[in-house]
Amino acid sequence: MAIKAPAEKKKKPPKRPGDIFIDKLTLKELEAIKGKCVLIDLHRGDLLFCMHEDSTSDDPCLFRYNALQMAKETCSTCFRKIRERAKKEHNGREVSAAEARLATTPHQTIDPLKFEQYVRMRSQVSPVLRAFYEDYETTESSAH
Repeated sequence: MAIKAPAEKKKKPPKRPGDIFIDKLTLKELEAIKGKCVLIDLHRGDLLFCMHEDSTSDDPCLFRYNALQMAKETCSTCFRKIRERAKKEHNGREVSAAEARLATTPHQTIDPLKFEQYVRMRSQVSPVLRAFYEDYETTESSAH
C-alpha cells in the first residue's frame, strides 16, 4: 500500500497596496461606483471568475474562464500529444533532456547574472532543440 505525502496548500498571493475590496468600501464609495464595476475573484482556482454587481442568486450574471476552457480553445492537449509523438520519432530522449536542462534556469529575471546563465544554457541546448523544432515544424505543418 502506497503512502501519499500530504498535499501542499496553495498560498494566496499577497495583497497589493492598490487592491480594493468591496467589503472595505463606505456607503458613499459604493454609491459612487454603482453600475460601473465588475467583481473579480483572483483567488479562485479558475483563471478568471467575474460577477456583475447587479447579479443576484436568482439571476446570476457570471463570467468564468478556466484552464480547461483555454485548453479546448487552443487545442493544447492535441498539439502536446503530436509534439510528444514527434519527439519519440526524432531522438526524443535528447530533446527532452535539453528541454529539462533549459527549464532549470530562470528566463524571466532582471538579475543580469541569472539572465547570463540562461543565455549560456540556451546556447548549449540550442543546436539539439533547433534541429528538432525546425524539422518538426515543417513536417507537422505540412501535414495539416
